[in-house]
Parts: sequence; structure tokens; C-alpha cells
Amino acid sequence: MLSGATSNDSLLCRAARDLRAGLASEPSEARLPAWRWIAEHFRTKDANTGKAVPYVVFPWYARVLLDLFPDDRSSDLPYSLGVISTTKKGGKTTLNGAIAAYLAFARAPAASELYVFANSQEQSVGRVFAAVKYAVDMSQALRDMCAVRLETSIRLRNGTTVKAQAAMHANIAGSNPYYSGWTELWGYVHPSEQRAWDEMTPPPTVRNAIRVVDTYAGYEGESALLNGIEDRLKAGERLYDDGYTLPGEYMDYAQAVVAASSELEPFMMPDDRKGTGELIYDTPLPCYVDAAGRAYGLWDEGEEARRMPWQQGERGKQYYREQEENLLPGSFQRFHLNRRAKRGGQYVPVMDWQMLEACDPWDESDHHPVVLAVDAATHDDHMALVGVRRVGGVPEECYVRVWEPQADPRAKGRAVIAPSDALSELVRLRDAGMRIAAVAYDPYQFHDVALKAASEGFNMVEFPQGGRRALADTYLRQLIASGSLRHTHAAALGAAVESADAIEEKGRTGDEKKIRIVKGAGKVDPLVALSMAVWTATEGVAADPSPLPEGFGPSDWIMSGSMNDRDDDPVRWEDDDDAPYM
Repeated sequence: MLSGATSNDSLLCRAARDLRAGLASEPSEARLPAWRWIAEHFRTKDANTGKAVPYVVFPWYARVLLDLFPDDRSSDLPYSLGVISTTKKGGKTTLNGAIAAYLAFARAPAASELYVFANSQEQSVGRVFAAVKYAVDMSQALRDMCAVRLETSIRLRNGTTVKAQAAMHANIAGSNPYYSGWTELWGYVHPSEQRAWDEMTPPPTVRNAIRVVDTYAGYEGESALLNGIEDRLKAGERLYDDGYTLPGEYMDYAQAVVAASSELEPFMMPDDRKGTGELIYDTPLPCYVDAAGRAYGLWDEGEEARRMPWQQGERGKQYYREQEENLLPGSFQRFHLNRRAKRGGQYVPVMDWQMLEACDPWDESDHHPVVLAVDAATHDDHMALVGVRRVGGVPEECYVRVWEPQADPRAKGRAVIAPSDALSELVRLRDAGMRIAAVAYDPYQFHDVALKAASEGFNMVEFPQGGRRALADTYLRQLIASGSLRHTHAAALGAAVESADAIEEKGRTGDEKKIRIVKGAGKVDPLVALSMAVWTATEGVAADPSPLPEGFGPSDWIMSGSMNDRDDDPVRWEDDDDAPYM
């Protein structure tokens, strides 16, 4: 037993020595106010040069830091929850990392526990914790205070630890958190994430324990945890409607920042100064206090929330114009106005659809090849068949038919849809002279019928409701927005456009967004079929010269012949044995 305990005793002794050394190495600047400590010790990576640069504590964030962490160390912190909510690229996540570093290295008692949470382990390491670790790596003074630095945790010599933690897989029962940081709380919708949040309630046994949240606004009816916090904050006291003040010592810092970067002068310097030396900033700052919940939050929204230098000027205006054009309304509202929104929103504005150029429907005199797409169902839904041709390089919707459930003796009188009816229509159209290049279909409800159609000579193209559908829906939306589509203004399609909502999905790289048509107030089957037909008929290549995001375009083109070079010259099809139609 004694020999077996020797190694453990050695580890315990080393830990005790580290603890004593840490307690004896409290930095002399530990009494600096939070904003001052962060300005002197926290480093971030410059996006342009890749070099470590001092973190700029802008005045509005200095005010938040002073409110959350008053200079008077003799009394308790006034709040146990701090919320930083602002627009995309507003600096909220980096500020949360700076707070975590300040608390760990300058304020937390020895052997404190600090946790950094996100929706996944990757996000928890890649955001707030990464900001803390980078600042430590770039500072000799902070490195000297560390005993261990790992990819997901840091242990100081005084026993304090900072850990990155995935909220969904949290195993944190029995912890005593001094600080927990939460990134993008709008996405915490699973029971396990709610349990992690509850488990991190600041314990009464840990003095000055606090949770700090950085986030966008949430979704209506979905982000219940965050929406409840927002509602309680906004029901409380609102501060700084007429501007805010900072202590006079901030002036020396502001002047030093401006001396190094003169373009920051409009963002750093006060509007006036009181006789007492306090600095006056006239710009309102929407901070809220929920006294009953001991919560404080900066909830910055609207165009006024775009306070950062890179959000200003002509460059900023151009960026937001492009974002508004490319994002769904709900996403733009959340990302760039920081306002709660419905997920997704209208697929396309109805006016954009109505303003598209009209074209004639297909008839027997039309020799252009046509791609048909069927969105099939068997009950409780519609079935749609939509045709698309290309004229002058522009896709045209030229045919629409919709089936509604009908009482059918084949189903003992129940109201159903028979997918075989679509095959009957394909045969009718072919017999009437339509040159059918391909028929795209979702195999889920149409597999058996598609096999029979293929046996009758139709070129059947599988179009499963996965990644390709999202690409097609995104592409159709782009064509409508750019006016690069013509249609017959059929009532069924118009109704589907009015009904269609959309949701966003991440692309393959996680950067670009794909948009998927979803059911809104009514049926959207004709619009889904149009999306499939347009993608198949055009090979996913835009009719106009504007570039598409990387990753667009089909990975396997399986039509029996291209429609790109032949659709303008129907006569060439008359005796062409390779023509892709039946």
C-alpha cells in the first residue's frame, strides 16, 4: 500500500506546490477595473494581418463591463446573469472570451471552476474558449500563471480551471461554477441543453458566481430559453436612453487607441466631459436590468446596433444591402437587426413572382424539349406535374397540372391520389407531341410508377428530397430574384408561391446557406415540382452571367442529351436520332 501510494502522494504534493505558488503570484494589477485589465492583457488575432493585437475596449462595452463588474471589490457583484446581445460581427463573442479571461486570471478566487458552453464541443472550443486560449498563448504574463494548457481546458497554478464544454453532452453534475459562458443561446432547444443551463445556476456557496451569455435574438416559438430571458430583461428597467458616462481615466486609454489608429477617433472619444471628469457619450445604449432575476443585459437591436467601425461607411452599407438581398427575411432580421423572427419566412416575395415575364403554355406546335417533374403523394396532399423548357437560354415554365385527393373506388371510396394518374398524363402529353427530355421525380411515393414509366421509354431522373432538392430550391429562388425565369402565370403556381415558406440549411462547407421550400399556409407541391424541373432542365447553371456560390451545379448529369445548345433551333430536332425525347 505504501509503495503504491508514493506516486499519488507525489502528484498531490506537486498540485499543492502549484496551488501555493499560484496564491502567492496574484498579479499586482488584479485590482484594475475589468475594462482596464482586458485592455492591457487580452489579445486577439487581427483579421487582416493574422498578428496578435490588443483588444480594443470600445466605450459602450466599457460601460457594460463597469456595470457587471464594479470597481468596488468589497461588495458582491450586482448581477448573477449578464447578457450581451447584438448584431452579427458586433464583437459579442470576443467580449465574452475577454470576460472569461479577466475572471479566471484577475478576479476569481483560487480553485474556481469556469466553464465555456456552446451547442457542440467544436463550437465551445472554437469560439469563447479559443479566444481565451489565444490570449493566453500571446501573453507571457498569463502563460506564467498557468500550470496546464490543453485544447479544451486550462488550469492555473492556483487551481482555477477553465473548461470548454458541449452543452448537449454536458456531464457537470456536482460542479460549483464561478463563471459559465454561453454562446448563441438561441440554439439551446434540446432538453439536455436546458438541463445544462439549470445545472449551471450560480450556486449560493460560490460568492459572485455569474453566467454570461452572448447571442443573437432567437426564433419565435422555438428559442424558449433565450426568449424568456429577453422578455424578462425588457420588462425591467431600461438604462441609458439619453446616453451614458465613463470614468475620466478612460480618456487616457481612448487617446492612446486613437493615437495608434486615428480612424477609431469617432468611436472612442466622448461627446463631452463633466466638471467631475466623467466622460459623456450622448449615444443611447439599450441596457436593461431585471432586478428580481439579478440579470443585466445589453440588447442592441436595429440599425443603431451597428456600432463597430467595420459596420459603418459605404463598405458597411454595401455589405448590408447584399445581405438583405441574399438572406431570408427572418435570417436578416436576426443576424443584422438582432430582432426575434420567425424561422425562415416567405420563400420569395409574391410581387417578385408576379413581375416575372409571361410566356405561352405548351401546345402541339411547340417543338422545344421539355423537362417534366412530378411531386407525388397518395393522400392528405396534392400531386403536381410541372414542365420547363429553355428558350434563348432562359428557363420557362410551360405546363402545370395539379391533382387533389378524390373519392376513388380503388381505395374503397376514400379521398386519395393515384400516382399512376401522373403516368397516364405523361403518356397523353407524349402522344400529343410534347418532346419530353426527362421526368424528374421523388422516389419516395413514385418509385413503382417510375419503374413502369421507364419501361415505357420515359427518361426517369431520380430527385430525392435531400441535398439536391435544397440546391434546386436555392437556385430557383435566385432565378426569381434576378428575373431570369418566365412562366405562364398559372393560378396553381401563384397560389403555391403565396403559400411557400422557407428554411435555411448549412451548405457542405458550413459557410454558404441553402434554402428549402416548406409548406406555409397552403399547398406548395407545384412550386416543389417547378424547382425540380428547373434544376434538371438547366443543369443548375444560371441563365444570367452572375456567378453562383461554390458547390452549385449537379454532381451527376444523367439526361440522355443536353438542352443547352438545341433549344433555340427546334428544326434540328426533326431528324436527330440522339434527341432526348420520346
